[in-house]
Amino acid sequence: MTENEEAEKKEPNKIEQKTHEIVPAELVNDVPDEVKDLIKDLSRTGDREAVMRAISIVELFSGPLPHPRIMAQYKEVMPDAPDRIFKMAEKQQDHRCGLENKVIEGDVKRANTGLILGFILFIFFGVGGIILLALGKDLQGYIALGVSLLGNVGSLIKVGIERARAAQEQVKKKKRRSQLKPKK
Repeated sequence: MTENEEAEKKEPNKIEQKTHEIVPAELVNDVPDEVKDLIKDLSRTGDREAVMRAISIVELFSGPLPHPRIMAQYKEVMPDAPDRIFKMAEKQQDHRCGLENKVIEGDVKRANTGLILGFILFIFFGVGGIILLALGKDLQGYIALGVSLLGNVGSLIKVGIERARAAQEQVKKKKRRSQLKPKK
């Protein structure tokens, strides 16, 4: 048994001391046991620089608001800063939701207008074709009816293809999300 191992048995908190030397005090409780074990193993050599080079703690935080620790630092500088930051985030969220609602409403209006105009054209060509057939203009009548029917069939096929693509994209997104989620 080495001197460091014997010293650890006599002083069980030595690893905690080493951890506090290397890791900032507010993060010590968040250090995983594996990292503490690594610090313990590397500190046996007594080479503090090797320990510092071997360990880096990366903390990622993503979202519309700052990390709680940073929020506390803002509060130290300006006591009402957290409230102002929350209000700003809420205002931005309301604005963004309003814009999204306008886009959705515009899309619905365009879709409905397209349906109405398509129906009007369908009726126009259909009635025009029937009138041409009644007047004895068979070729023109059949062409008008054909344009009317083929136009609508084409529209249905196009809508079906677009919906199938959208469904495939949804499936791909779900697969990507499930691959990104950590396995339990």
